[in-house]
Amino acid sequence: MDKYDKRGRKAHGRNGQRNCSNRSRDRSGAQASDETVQSKPKGSCEVEGSMETGKLTTIYLCTYNVRTLKDEEKLENLMEDLEGFKWNVIGLAETRREGEGLTQLKGGAWFFNHGKTEDNVNARGVGFLIHPNFKDYIKEIKSYSNRVVALNIQLARKDQMCVIQVYAPTTDYEDVEVEEFYEDIDKAVKDNKGKYTIVMGDLNAKVGECKNGEESILGKFGVGERNRRGEMLLEFAAEQKLIIANTFFKKDKRRYWTWESPNGVTRNQIDFILCSQKGIVNNCEVITKVDIASDHRMVRATICINTKLARLKFINNKKKKRIDILKLKERKEEFN
Repeated sequence: MDKYDKRGRKAHGRNGQRNCSNRSRDRSGAQASDETVQSKPKGSCEVEGSMETGKLTTIYLCTYNVRTLKDEEKLENLMEDLEGFKWNVIGLAETRREGEGLTQLKGGAWFFNHGKTEDNVNARGVGFLIHPNFKDYIKEIKSYSNRVVALNIQLARKDQMCVIQVYAPTTDYEDVEVEEFYEDIDKAVKDNKGKYTIVMGDLNAKVGECKNGEESILGKFGVGERNRRGEMLLEFAAEQKLIIANTFFKKDKRRYWTWESPNGVTRNQIDFILCSQKGIVNNCEVITKVDIASDHRMVRATICINTKLARLKFINNKKKKRIDILKLKERKEEFN
């Protein structure tokens, strides 16, 4: 959040204190480049089953307000923390890097950034990290603003999933700017021609606990008190028919909050993953393993899709309708 002077989280700020002076150099002592590709990729990528054959597919989607990736050292820290961690796509907020572009990092991962430009020098920036083993499933990346970017994942045959990473204006901004932000997300959702939609990121909103009539949007495990921006988020979710996945999974009470104030006193749940279909989200959790001294914690959703089942269900529905029509024709002949 750009409202505060961020200094990292005390409880999980180990990476902010470690010595990183040698990380940006290779064994020969030369300065390493983002474009340098190592033979062994960092992190682990598990796409269980096959998107080609239509077997059960598990995708790990994460969102993380990194506070900054302006220095190459920070980006290297992040990639080191991802070693041994299951991820396919990570949406990033507050990258604080300039320009727009796609870069291959050492280790093989791909980094997309949409940040500061000459027209908007105050942009905080958003982007994606794409695992090297997952890059062939990415069909398109599209920017809608310096707060909203979208990535399309090609599933089996014609199925697609649109993943939209966002960074909402803080409470320092007027509601009109927040409304413009949601208009950009709305455009990204409408441009999605696929079957599944994911909206994730730092929404700078507190949704609180579920109230009567909100069960289709919120689960039983929302925390804190709702604020005005939380109301706006719920209105948007209801309009787009999205569920707020964080609130549907019971966790230890220490694993709900996603942001901590600089003094460590205030903790809020303001980073969310929203999904168009509740049934494909097997888990949604806060991650403490990945920590580059941000005041936010990463959120990860485990998405499971059986694309073959979805196609068979559609085919069976068509056959059922055909049988019903034949029966109607038979009955018509009986009465004639």
